[in-house]
Amino acid sequence: MGITASCIHIYGDFPKENIPFAFKSFSAGWHTCVEDFSEKEPEYPYKTARFIASKIQNPVLYFSVYDSEAVYFEVLLGRKTAARYSDDDTEQNKKIYDIPALLGCGECGKKRLSAIFSCADTDLKTAMLEEYFGVPLLYFPEIGEEELARQKGDALYRKYEEEEKLLTGKKAPFKAELIKEYPGKIFLGKFNSRAMLQEQYYLFGYDEEKSSELWPVHFVGNELKAVDPSEETVRVGLERDRMNEKYFSVKYGTQNKVKFKDACPKAYRGKTMVMPNGFYPRGFLGTGELILAAGAKLCVVDGTLKIVAKLTVKGDVEDIVDNYILTALGSSFFYYGYEPGAKVCIYKIEKREK
Repeated sequence: MGITASCIHIYGDFPKENIPFAFKSFSAGWHTCVEDFSEKEPEYPYKTARFIASKIQNPVLYFSVYDSEAVYFEVLLGRKTAARYSDDDTEQNKKIYDIPALLGCGECGKKRLSAIFSCADTDLKTAMLEEYFGVPLLYFPEIGEEELARQKGDALYRKYEEEEKLLTGKKAPFKAELIKEYPGKIFLGKFNSRAMLQEQYYLFGYDEEKSSELWPVHFVGNELKAVDPSEETVRVGLERDRMNEKYFSVKYGTQNKVKFKDACPKAYRGKTMVMPNGFYPRGFLGTGELILAAGAKLCVVDGTLKIVAKLTVKGDVEDIVDNYILTALGSSFFYYGYEPGAKVCIYKIEKREK
């Protein structure tokens, strides 16, 4: 289990007689609550933060980390939530780009804040937010006051940004090349039928506005190859392992954890990996690397479970054969009808030449 903790901070000077809780200033412009809430119910610190905010005019920052995996914080003004950020449920996010003005962060732009929020390493994300706000976001009494002191800066962020460039730019060790693009949609089976085609076979169609015909195709890697419907390989079954359960078991939680089974390449077997927010394992390249996907975003992961490249494609990842990835844009699998802009794409993932 990781760290689960929360803390309350007040930005600026405030009338202390209105607040029946102990605060100390470890960093310029901030006061941090040093009360011990460990014996209280889990919701107590948050309720306390809202109580404090209702008694003063200053912004109050409530910050929490769950199991070293997810960050949550709110900026409270009076009895209202002025801004909110959640790793666990991004739909809860509220006015996150108002935060710089609320907490005296000056001209620190949206780009920096977006980059920090996208960081999948919770400890690093917390450290970069501490650098951004200039306050120790989590208080532990066993840590000395000098160690708790924080100053606004950007050293950690700049280092992180440079490392990200090595994963996403031309220096990244992998690239995604679009090699085929087909107008239309793919399906696992016929409309209203529970039967599905065999692995790597699909029904393809709706490539033209007046077309309603679907025909079987085989994803062979570098193309979708039309096949004869009477072929033995096109016969349907009732199950299809779209979640790759032969490779992975997923423990769902605040952040999902994936355990790699014996069917995986040797370097991954028996290991467990915490998924970056929103990402799921989709399979392995022919060269052995793991592919994680979150919509159009991909991560290439090596056998040490290190993300070595971050790539972008069009559409959602649907299948992997060798080092080719099949993606679909639009309502493939769900809506049996023509849809302008619906496409099926094939990308080749390959190592860059050094």
